[in-house]
Amino acid sequence: MAGAALRLRSGNSIIMNAVAYKEYERRAYDAVAAAWTENVAANTAPYGRKLLDWLQLTRHSPMLDLACGSGDLGIYAATRFELNVTGVDISEGLLEKARQRAEGIPNIRFYHGDAEKLPFKEKQFDYAACSLGVMFFPNTLKALAEIRRVLRPGGEASFVVWARPRRASCIGVAATSLAQTMAPWYRRLLFRVPRFGTRMLYRYVERTIPGRGPSPMRFGRPSALPELLDRAGFAGRSVIEHTETWRYRDFDDFWERFILSTPGRAQHEKFSRSQIDEIRARMQKKCRAYTTADGLAFPMTALLIRAERSSHDR
Repeated sequence: MAGAALRLRSGNSIIMNAVAYKEYERRAYDAVAAAWTENVAANTAPYGRKLLDWLQLTRHSPMLDLACGSGDLGIYAATRFELNVTGVDISEGLLEKARQRAEGIPNIRFYHGDAEKLPFKEKQFDYAACSLGVMFFPNTLKALAEIRRVLRPGGEASFVVWARPRRASCIGVAATSLAQTMAPWYRRLLFRVPRFGTRMLYRYVERTIPGRGPSPMRFGRPSALPELLDRAGFAGRSVIEHTETWRYRDFDDFWERFILSTPGRAQHEKFSRSQIDEIRARMQKKCRAYTTADGLAFPMTALLIRAERSSHDR
């Protein structure tokens, strides 16, 4: 769902309000900060670097790195392009990792903050980048308005978001397996209907993750986020794609280094043994399509999106 203010639903039941969702995400990322930094960050970092390489950056300009995580994009911006980087994230655990990794780099600093209420003055940054974070902002339009507020006229906002589930295959495998096991019973029945059920399953995981909230793939349609950028007052939008291949030795390596190294781990810790066994079995079956002589190889496509605050916007 690409609405301005996401309604956090699982089936027909509201699973948590936006405040509770943010707190859940903060705790979940805090809990996996070390594992995320060690096992996932190396896979996600190339997308942020590709995003910055795509932009025409002016050295020493101020840049906001929103949902900065453990700091990969910001560190690349500060060292490769000599930008003055301010990183913001909701997770103190990830910020601690970012500060450790950026030690000795003078032109980068990190703050705890909420994308929907940024702790900065108006017209402070020339660039704002958000790699693989905007999908998780409950009120996306409010966050985009905040980004526009802190950008100077002529400033540029840029984003990385996952493509749709079949093209962000690693996440698609995990999300569909979870939905087939944990979605409301009537949806699970629909998922079993030949042809129709598969379409319903993929549409469902584009919108939501059962028991958690917004799907990481909810902006997978190339027009989804640009439409919101239009509503938020941005101009000059453009979109490109970038694909990386995520590799794992075998299914157990995938389970440990992806499933248990992401915020989804908090969900799995609440499941029964039988539920976990069912989810694992579904994932193992789906992973056969990505098996190579060297293990598992998942093509992971993301959309890179840029837009600007008009230079005439005073």
